[in-house]
Amino acid sequence: LRCKAVSGGILGVAKKRCCICRAPLEVGTVRFSCAPCNFHLCSACCLHLFAPVEPAPHRTDSTTDSIDGPVSSSVRSSRSSSLSSSSSAPMPMPPPIETLMGSMKEAPSSSTPPTTDATDEENPVFESSSSSAPAQTLWDIFCHADHQAIGYLTGKQLQEALELMSQQVSAEKREAISSQSSINFDKAQGFTNFPQFCQVAHLFFFDLHDLPWEVGFEVPPMHLSIKACAAEEGLEQVTDFETLGLLQALLDKTHKSSDNWTRDRGCSLHGVNRCADKCVFRHRASVPTGFVLVKGFRNRNQNLWQRYCLFRAGTSARIQKESGSASAASSSSTDSSGCEQVSIVSAHDLSDPLERSCNEWRALHGTSETNARAICEMGFNLQHSGQGATWKQAGELKGTPLYGDGIYLAENITKADEYTRASTGKGEDSGLHAVLVTRVVGGRVNVVTEAHPEVEPLRRSHFEGKTDVVLGDRVVHIKKPYREVVAYDEDQVFPEYLLLYARQFGS
Repeated sequence: LRCKAVSGGILGVAKKRCCICRAPLEVGTVRFSCAPCNFHLCSACCLHLFAPVEPAPHRTDSTTDSIDGPVSSSVRSSRSSSLSSSSSAPMPMPPPIETLMGSMKEAPSSSTPPTTDATDEENPVFESSSSSAPAQTLWDIFCHADHQAIGYLTGKQLQEALELMSQQVSAEKREAISSQSSINFDKAQGFTNFPQFCQVAHLFFFDLHDLPWEVGFEVPPMHLSIKACAAEEGLEQVTDFETLGLLQALLDKTHKSSDNWTRDRGCSLHGVNRCADKCVFRHRASVPTGFVLVKGFRNRNQNLWQRYCLFRAGTSARIQKESGSASAASSSSTDSSGCEQVSIVSAHDLSDPLERSCNEWRALHGTSETNARAICEMGFNLQHSGQGATWKQAGELKGTPLYGDGIYLAENITKADEYTRASTGKGEDSGLHAVLVTRVVGGRVNVVTEAHPEVEPLRRSHFEGKTDVVLGDRVVHIKKPYREVVAYDEDQVFPEYLLLYARQFGS
C-alpha cells in the first residue's frame, strides 16, 4: 500500500471510496492505495486495521495475493515498510478472497439463508438447518445485518455485522481486534455487497489466520480443460472445435441483419464523437454483414469467478426467500424460485449451462482488445463508465450514459461491435476486433421502455433491493433497433470469454 494525497485526477473530482467504511476520499486528504488492485483505505481505517504487529510465524512467507478491491486482479502483494514514523515493523497483509474460498468448510446443502431469531437483539442466535448448533456462516451474519434483505449493507449495518462476529470469538482474540471497532462507520455513504463483506471480514480478523466462519455457499469450479488445470491463471486460448463452433454460432445468432444502425456506429467520414449529428446521419458508417471468429480465449481468473459466484448465490437466496415456495408461482413465466423469467437473445448455454432460476444470462461487451484483457484480469470498473464510446459533447472527457453509470452489455453482437476498435498491432491479430462474452446475474429485471428515463430511480431501485438489473427496451415502443442490459455492481458481471473476430462486409 502506498501513501498518497487524493488529487481528484484531471477533473479534480474525487471518485474513490474507502473499501472498508465506503466513505468518499475527499480531495486533499491522505489515502493508502494499491493501484493494480484498485484498493483504497482512508487514513482512519488504515490506522486501525494495520497498526504494526508482530507477524504470526506461519505467515512470514507472505507470498499470498494481495486483497482485491471491487474491480481487482490477482497480483502479488507487497508489504509496506512503515505506516507511521514511529515504527518500521512489517505489516501483515490480509489474504485475498481466494484464501477464504480455499479454506472454506463443507457448505450447506441449500443456498437458502437460514432464518434468524429476531427476538434476541443483543445476542443473535442463528439456527442451522443441519444441526442444533449455531450456524457459523458469513452469509448468516450478512443476512442478520441486512435487515431489509436488499443484498447490500450500509456503513452502520457493516459495523453491526463485524461486532456480531467479534462476539463469537474468544475473549483473547476479541481484545486483539477491539481497537478496530472504533472506525467511524457513520461517515460511510456507500454499500457493501456480500463478496465485499467476505473480504472485509478477512481484513478485520486476519490475525485469526483461519476464519472460524464458513462462507455459506459452495462455489462451483471453473470450466477448465485437462491441459489448463495445471496451468497458471489467466486467459486460456480455446482450441477445441466444439467450443469454437458454439462461440461462432453465438455471433451468428445474435447478429441483427436489418434495422441495425445507431448513432453510436458513427460517421463514415469522421468516426465516432467527432462531428455534429447532421453529419453523422448524412454519412452513416457501414454496418458489418457478418462476424467471423478468429480466436477465442477463456478467462480463468479465479478471484473474479469466486466473487461473481458469491454474488449470484446471494441473489438466488434472496429471491428464493422472498418467493416462499414453488406453489406461489403465479404464471408459467415464473420459475420455482419466484423470479420472473426474462429471455435475451445472447443467453446461450455454450459449454456451461446458465442458472435460469436467477435469470443468469450471457451478454456481450464490445471494447478494444487492450481494455478487454484488462477487464479479464481486473474486472469491470464503474469509474470508467461514460469515458469510452458513450456519446459525448465536443471537448468533454465523459458522457452521460442513458441509464446512468453502469456496466453496459448487449444481446446482439451488432450492437456490441459499435464500441469495438480494430487492433493496430503488426502481428496476425492486426485489424481484428474484440468482444467479451460475459455472464451476468439478471435476477429481478427492471424493464425500462422510456426514451429518456430518470437515472436516479433506476439506481435507487437496485440498491434498495427491488430490482437487480435494468433491461433497456427501446424496441417495443420507440422502435429503436436494440435492447441493452445495465448492471450497477461490478461483481454482478463475469468476463467469461474474450473473442477476436473479423468484420465481414458484402454478401
